[in-house]
Amino acid sequence: MLTERKIQLPNSIGLNVKYSSVNKPAILFLHFSGGTLNMWDGILPMFSEEYRVIAPDFRGHGKSDKPLTGYHIDDFAHDLYLLLQALDVRSCHIVGSSMGAEIGLSFAASYPEMVKSIVCEGALYNEFGEYGIFNGTAEEIVAEKEKQRKKLLERRMPEHPTLADFLTKVKEPIERMGIMNEHFLSYLESTAEELDDGTVTSHYRNHVRMEYMERYWNLQF
Repeated sequence: MLTERKIQLPNSIGLNVKYSSVNKPAILFLHFSGGTLNMWDGILPMFSEEYRVIAPDFRGHGKSDKPLTGYHIDDFAHDLYLLLQALDVRSCHIVGSSMGAEIGLSFAASYPEMVKSIVCEGALYNEFGEYGIFNGTAEEIVAEKEKQRKKLLERRMPEHPTLADFLTKVKEPIERMGIMNEHFLSYLESTAEELDDGTVTSHYRNHVRMEYMERYWNLQF
């Protein structure tokens, strides 16, 4: 049986997490940037009989707290350490997707004694520099970062009158591929956030995405 609740960590961050409480080896499932724990809804039942499964919403995502700052992958990784302490988990396997893989790697580097294995899907590449996606002189790299920073600042998420309108829009690309199912729908519903005026938009706020991306640019894997 899986439980979903928000756990208040000692660093004052509240993390929403779905988990089982069985006395079995643990697997920590880590979602991608802009995702939620619900991306794993179709996966968790496949592992829950033989493992203790744990899937959090990272800070700034889903139902977890969204502070104004603190979006370096090391910040996310420290949240995971505190979360596992709260759940009395001393070691675990890690499965991370994209940003989740980056955070899993940071966690493994900081707390190697707690990691039995790690599966990294996507990510783990440099954005800039000799082995990065963009390479050039120091001046060219600075200019490219400024160009991307401007794009981040200009990003605006559409606001929809109702949840139904939001879902109609976000379902379109998945329906075109012909792969929509109940797990995709559950995930898409989890990415919606109702604003004070009643309109609905993405849960992934711009200040979260921008700080994460700017800090990620300086990482060297």
